[in-house]
Amino acid sequence: MNAIKRFVKKTFTAQQVSALGNIYFALERIFFCCRGRDILRHMRDIIAVRPLMLNLETCSACNARCVFCARRKIPQTKKLMSLDLFKRICNEYSAMGGGYLGFSPLLADPLLDPLLLERIGIIGKDFPAILPHLFTNGIALQKFSDSQLVEILTKLKHVDISLGGLTRDEYKAMMGVDQFEIVWESLERLSRINQKIGCVSKLALHIRTHKIRETMSSPLLTELKESGYDCNDVMNAFSDWDGLITKEDLPKGAALIRRDNTKCKAPCFIPMSYMVVMPDGRVLACGCIDAKESTLIGNLDDSTLTEIWQGSELKALRSSFISGRVYSVCRSCGYYRNYEALFSRRGFKNFDPSQDLWCEYV
Repeated sequence: MNAIKRFVKKTFTAQQVSALGNIYFALERIFFCCRGRDILRHMRDIIAVRPLMLNLETCSACNARCVFCARRKIPQTKKLMSLDLFKRICNEYSAMGGGYLGFSPLLADPLLDPLLLERIGIIGKDFPAILPHLFTNGIALQKFSDSQLVEILTKLKHVDISLGGLTRDEYKAMMGVDQFEIVWESLERLSRINQKIGCVSKLALHIRTHKIRETMSSPLLTELKESGYDCNDVMNAFSDWDGLITKEDLPKGAALIRRDNTKCKAPCFIPMSYMVVMPDGRVLACGCIDAKESTLIGNLDDSTLTEIWQGSELKALRSSFISGRVYSVCRSCGYYRNYEALFSRRGFKNFDPSQDLWCEYV
């Protein structure tokens, strides 16, 4: 499957890939009708009770200005999740059965959280049912000592890093900052340390580029794979973040994906899979592109995680697809996927949210 994805990205333009994607979605629907009902029923039983994963934005700081991200279009205030709130979230998530918890923010970078190591330590000491992972741009990896990186790698199941291409100029064009050499050095050090301790954490790169063919054929990509990085996620097409990102924001070679989701009759897989808790305890149903926070579904000041997941606000968002009153942030989103087709796949047959990471089956 990964070989097919690499071939498609190397051979076709973004528009052609989008057309192929529509065909693929149609084939998924055929599979669902023929074979996936029992699998979907299994996933629905899980989703009725709990999320498949939980993401946290523990701080509001970021050290990049990615052209494909809407952070720079939205006024920001400094926020930091308290340890009391963090521990409460961990308690409630453990009571729901635990599983994967991501330091995977919407508009920030978790490595800038001054309490990150303490939070990771708390999970390791007090919450064995929680499997932490992290998504970062990697710029701040340089500030951690080798011993601190060992601690991070031994306690995190996954470390995912967003990388703006494989050259300095490309990186600056995509990430908005001139930090390629620093990040590259950190990637080499992280890989070296992970290999030294037995590759206990899975390392993955999510490459965002405006030179897709050059990236796919670059010897540096081969080098990264050989050093232990999963490099299967290479993208040059991005969503518009509910109109905040335009074609003019992107460099030549990068494409903007806009779909008409107003006639989709099944909810997107994102609000059916997880939710994201912001630093102040507000909870969003879309932890993907909702910079305007229009999918606010609750607040931990007055509700529990379970109450929010099973609550009326999230149900209203999901049913908006069925009623035809799709939320603004969802109407043209290029990342929409029909959850029924997705969760009918064979890999989800025995899915267990307490130990499986759902996005590995996508």
